[in-house]
Amino acid sequence: MPPADRMPKISSQNSIAVGPALKILQLNVEGLSAAKREIIGEIAHQHETGVICLQETHIPDVIAARYDISGYDLIFASPDPVFGRATYVR
Repeated sequence: MPPADRMPKISSQNSIAVGPALKILQLNVEGLSAAKREIIGEIAHQHETGVICLQETHIPDVIAARYDISGYDLIFASPDPVFGRATYVR
């Protein structure tokens, strides 16, 4: 058994912290408006999210301003007026 100082620490949410974690925020947004982008950005920053995955963006084209989330880079967009997906990284 490892010494006590090398044992994983139990967090307040009954999980074991074993090292740095990649935090991913995944949402079905039912249309990506400017207001939703602002809220998503705030939530992502608050939780130190590294990746944001959005589905059902309902954006028919790839116009950068329609996808902008402050502090994140858009790395993938699949435009579609009914469906659509977007992925961002910090």
